[in-house]
Amino acid sequence: MKSSKPPPHGSICKVVVRWVKKLTIHMISNKKTTSGQFQRKRGDTLIRTIEKNYSVKFNGARGDMKLSTYLKKEGLPSLSKALNKVSR
Repeated sequence: MKSSKPPPHGSICKVVVRWVKKLTIHMISNKKTTSGQFQRKRGDTLIRTIEKNYSVKFNGARGDMKLSTYLKKEGLPSLSKALNKVSR
């Protein structure tokens, strides 16, 4: 009968490091600065990326539409105004 050994200490550290990296990425994905303002997004950012990062759904916009196109179509000056409109 084989004896099962606990995993070496190094492998546990690797798992913890991966978990911390994923948590950090998740926290960064909120896309707010320390003052609470949303970070500036480029106009060629796709709507599906914004929907994923901010957990919102832009009704009437396809996922492959660019942010700049959506803002022009809706007559909005910025992403923050669009997010305010969607969250109401």
